[in-house]
Amino acid sequence: MSQKTGIKIDDSENIKINGNGIIKNFQNGLLTNSDNQINISSINLQNNEMGVFLTESRNFIIQDSYFKFNDVSIALHTDFNIELVNNTLDSDHLAGITLVGTSESTISGNKVKGSVNGIFLDGHSNSNLIDSNVT
Repeated sequence: MSQKTGIKIDDSENIKINGNGIIKNFQNGLLTNSDNQINISSINLQNNEMGVFLTESRNFIIQDSYFKFNDVSIALHTDFNIELVNNTLDSDHLAGITLVGTSESTISGNKVKGSVNGIFLDGHSNSNLIDSNVT
C-alpha cells in the first residue's frame, strides 16, 4: 500500500523544487492546491498513483523531469498557465499527461511513451498550446 503524499504544497507562492533523488510509491508524488509561481525541475517520480497532481494552481513550470510507472504522471485539474516542458514520461498505466478544466497552458517538447493515453484533455480545457511532443 502506498503512502499518501511525497511532497505537498498548499496555498503557497514562489517555490522552487530542484530535484535529485526519487519520489516513489506514493498515492501522490507531488500534490499542490491553490498555489502560484511554482518551478519544478529535474525531479524523478516513479511508481506513484499520480506523479504530480495540481489543483487550482497557476503560473507553474514543470521541466526537465522524469516520470516512470505511475498511473498518471502529470494531472492538471482546474489550473491556469501551466508549462510542461522537456519532460520524459515512460510506461504510465493510464496516461502521461491529463488536463481537466485547465486553460492557457503549454505542453511542449515532452517525450511520452508506453502509456494507454499520451496526452488527454477534457472538453473543459481550452486555449492550451500542445507543441513538439513525441508520443
